[in-house]
Amino acid sequence: MGIYPIPFRYEKIAHAHFRRRTSTRPTVRRQPKSGSALFARSRLYHHRIRSSPDPHRRTRGADALCPGCHARRVIDGPRPMHLGTRRRPIAPTSCVSCLLGGISAPSSTTRAVSACRTRSSTVYPNGKRTCCTLDLSAQKSLYTASQAITKGRMRLFAIINLPMLLVWAGCGDSIDGHISDLMAGGAARDEAYMELLFAKRYAVPTLLDALENTEHPARGRADIADLLWKIYLRDSDPRIIDRLLNQIDDAAAPVRRAVAGGLREMGKPEIVPFVLEKLEAESNEQTQLELLRAMEALDGWDANWEDSASNFSVRSGGNLKPEQQERFANITLKIYRQSTHDSLRQQAGEFLERFAGRYVQEATQLILKADIAGAEECLLQALDLKPDSKSLLLRLGKLYYLNGQQQKGLDLLERHGLLLRLPRLSRAPTIDGDLSDLVWTEALKVDQFYKSATLMRPVPADGRTEAFLGYFNNQIYIAVKNYEETTIGLSLDYNVHDSEVWRDDCIELFFDTNMDQRSFYQLITNPLGATFDTYRGGNEEYALQWDSGLKAVARIETNFWTVEKAIPIAGFHDLQIQPGDVWGFNLVRARIGLAAEHCQWLPTYGYTHRPDFFGLLIFN
Repeated sequence: MGIYPIPFRYEKIAHAHFRRRTSTRPTVRRQPKSGSALFARSRLYHHRIRSSPDPHRRTRGADALCPGCHARRVIDGPRPMHLGTRRRPIAPTSCVSCLLGGISAPSSTTRAVSACRTRSSTVYPNGKRTCCTLDLSAQKSLYTASQAITKGRMRLFAIINLPMLLVWAGCGDSIDGHISDLMAGGAARDEAYMELLFAKRYAVPTLLDALENTEHPARGRADIADLLWKIYLRDSDPRIIDRLLNQIDDAAAPVRRAVAGGLREMGKPEIVPFVLEKLEAESNEQTQLELLRAMEALDGWDANWEDSASNFSVRSGGNLKPEQQERFANITLKIYRQSTHDSLRQQAGEFLERFAGRYVQEATQLILKADIAGAEECLLQALDLKPDSKSLLLRLGKLYYLNGQQQKGLDLLERHGLLLRLPRLSRAPTIDGDLSDLVWTEALKVDQFYKSATLMRPVPADGRTEAFLGYFNNQIYIAVKNYEETTIGLSLDYNVHDSEVWRDDCIELFFDTNMDQRSFYQLITNPLGATFDTYRGGNEEYALQWDSGLKAVARIETNFWTVEKAIPIAGFHDLQIQPGDVWGFNLVRARIGLAAEHCQWLPTYGYTHRPDFFGLLIFN
């Protein structure tokens, strides 16, 4: 509903009415004779009026700047007072189009037009946009303005403001109407949601009453809760927060979920114990998920992954006492074991990994003190929290392998998919980028990859990747098939050896040949077959001048690209492969052009150059 510009014929009627009301009786105007004193004074007076910067003093028909619409147009008001009279007619504050359309100068009585967003607005010919609804303050503004209007002008005032009064009268029921549409759902639901979202503060009590009204459907009340959170974050209205938090115990699960969903945006860490209490009492899985997310946001849980495990730490905001942290861990473990909701299970698993991270920090310190038994006990306690944690199992298996229990460590790692047994091929494959060579059927196939994310739990990669590995005569052979919906758009910027190949789509290989978990060889190949190789020593400095002698050929097809590599191990500082040798190993696929994703055989949690998280490679 809007106030539209009134046709020109009505403007003429309004002008005529206005002119009649400026004089109580007809006035016969005679032009003074030329040369007379009266004529001279009249010319001077009209010159001053026309040149005055005040539009209210300009004569009828003057081309002036309207203070209402700021457009240069005719201010078609009454004539100036006649010479020799004391009564001065009242000039309008804007052009008639603006007055009738609801636009006026700041001092006009029509300034009561508000910026209420619950109604549509009208764009006038001058390009200005005005809201077509009155705020609650409009009534007082209009009443005050009407007192200042003389009795003789009352009819004109009614003509000008009657449309706005009608609009204002219709605003009272708009909130209830939008709430009804929201509760009903359907096509009108989205529009009602947006209208209520931009409602003024006077709508808050009505929304709160609707939230607490259990006769409304739960879905609609959940929408109201979501709206109130957004209004609270926008306006910080103190009337909202207490009544909204009371609904965390509502009988309807959708309402509880909507209330819990807003908790993480509050930025009030002091309510963390309150959230923990509600999490323990909650049985609905979706509400549990929102409460866990609120705990993460409010208490500031974070994992600090740096270059090596010795710099790893888990931080929280410190809003829980030690006994509350233990309680939180037990609640989360119960949720993880019982949940059937994938997202909830993942969120709970992430928290359990973080709880376990504190045991890892303690185990790391004990290893530095050569207390292997104490470190093992800490890692076992961590595994009690998250028995399927790849990072914890990898640490425990390496702890066994590197401290005199090699077979126990290898068995543990192989049982959980953290060790690859590299087969010896019957012959060397042809390195041409074509994986149809039958010798690749003898190779080990790896097709499970994880994202290189800063999360502490492994997240399966989106892109499909297949890798084939084997060795023959002191050379390692690796072929990788990288699937894409289309290969148009691959990043292919570098085609020179030892250029910045890692900035393209590429395959990276890492070998920790002495298992010191500090040094490694890195080999990279992009879809053009360009290569980059380097060696990082135990001092963590890179030997960029090192050359591996790698031979690589790549091929780009319609919806995948392949690369085959022959790696002479003699180039690894004259190393010779012996059956039973164990190396640290990882394979990484970087998707740059078509997706922002790093896929890894084993996740290194956001930083690929972390040999303490490499898996193991054993030569059969």
